[in-house]
Amino acid sequence: MMKKSKGKVKLLLFAFLFLAVSFTRFYNIEKTTRFTRDESQNLVDIHRIFVDRDITLIGPIDGTKTIIYPSLTFYLLLPFAYLGNFEPASPAYGTAFFGILTVGLVLYLIKRINSKLLLWVGVLIIIWYPLLESSRWAWNPHLVPFFTFLAIIFYLKGGKIGKFVSGVALGLSFHLHYLSVFSFFTFAAVVFFLDIYKKRYKEAVVMPFGFFLTIIPFIYFDLKNPPGLFFNYFIKHNMFTAGAGGELLSFPQTLITNSFESLKYLTQSEHLAYILIPLLLIFFYKNLKAKSKYLVFLIPTIAQVAAISFLPTFGNRYFLLALPFFVTWLFYKRSKEILMIQKLIILLFILGSMFSLRGVLTKPIYPPGAFVVSESIHHIKGISSSRNLKNINIAVLASEDNDPLGTIYRHTALVEGVDLLLENQFEITDNLFVVSTSEETVVREDPANVMNGFRSGELVDTFNVETTDWRVYLFNRDK
Repeated sequence: MMKKSKGKVKLLLFAFLFLAVSFTRFYNIEKTTRFTRDESQNLVDIHRIFVDRDITLIGPIDGTKTIIYPSLTFYLLLPFAYLGNFEPASPAYGTAFFGILTVGLVLYLIKRINSKLLLWVGVLIIIWYPLLESSRWAWNPHLVPFFTFLAIIFYLKGGKIGKFVSGVALGLSFHLHYLSVFSFFTFAAVVFFLDIYKKRYKEAVVMPFGFFLTIIPFIYFDLKNPPGLFFNYFIKHNMFTAGAGGELLSFPQTLITNSFESLKYLTQSEHLAYILIPLLLIFFYKNLKAKSKYLVFLIPTIAQVAAISFLPTFGNRYFLLALPFFVTWLFYKRSKEILMIQKLIILLFILGSMFSLRGVLTKPIYPPGAFVVSESIHHIKGISSSRNLKNINIAVLASEDNDPLGTIYRHTALVEGVDLLLENQFEITDNLFVVSTSEETVVREDPANVMNGFRSGELVDTFNVETTDWRVYLFNRDK
């Protein structure tokens, strides 16, 4: 009877946790997920792969068009984009799905390395900002934690098969974002030398071999198509070699700054970050004193923060790439004294994330958000069809969106089959849709050149995007 009662309690706790995690990942995601040029271009490319059956190795391309990532992100999110009818928010639902899977991996990992923290971590992962934000935004770095946690779990299983699968998972992390190389390469190097030290020579090469298998297609592609699009191109055009990296003399200061920014990212509070510092220092000192084997997971974290300190700016995504290693080091089972510190650290994470939770669930990461774009294009498609409008174009004026040409709307229109004129064809445009958060008079007075020829034109239609301040105006050309 006692066993059955405990089983029911565990089942109820699991059900509650699953529902809570699902809620924080999916709630209001359409109105809050970021949808900028990166995400809209990805949507176009995913749609092209599906419609044209264009199987490709080429994935997301950064805004400067200098870094080309592999296409794993597209194939992971394609089923969700298809199920969501290729709406702007549909890839974000895919990210949320993988976010839930990541939470499952975290729970499995904690159960394995420190079951006494299972309930504490179970509460944390519902709202912890790094895992929550990355689950609600369809961006290639945000899928990295899933594969890295998977790699750590298989590494802990041990043996040749475990390390081989771990190497493959690390390779897939590299597919998603090249800068993950600093944490996982350091981890793989430490594991390799530990195996050599213990005279496990055959086992030492298994993890590197698993990683190597995942990049063979890209090595082959670059060799077959010189000078190549992946490794050779990245080596020549990345942020380090392009002269954007920090100077060596400023490295110590940048390292300190980035370390503190990482703590702010984890706690979502400058004050809580200061409290976290002494706790981590005590933690680190105890590890060194005990010559802890768990330092194998801290070293990759330090390497990641050190490497990105040569970049011109700190980005949350750069530390997210090392987060699984940091979590594993931080929550590994130790003495009762350390257990108390671990619980205090978790409380800091929970407290900081509670203050940021409302914003995450209700405010767009970056305006206008996928919902506004989707509703606007649906309206434009409908009214253009019903009125048989010709020579239509779009602009975004007098709003928080600083792209007057409306690139994200154009990408979405392309997917939806809306025939818009090009960005340089406003002179032959007869019907101009303007997306804005301002009144009609303000829009007419906007100094942007795209309004020339429409300032005195008839206002044919106004569409208010539900529950937002955004609206879509339709102007006819001046008579």
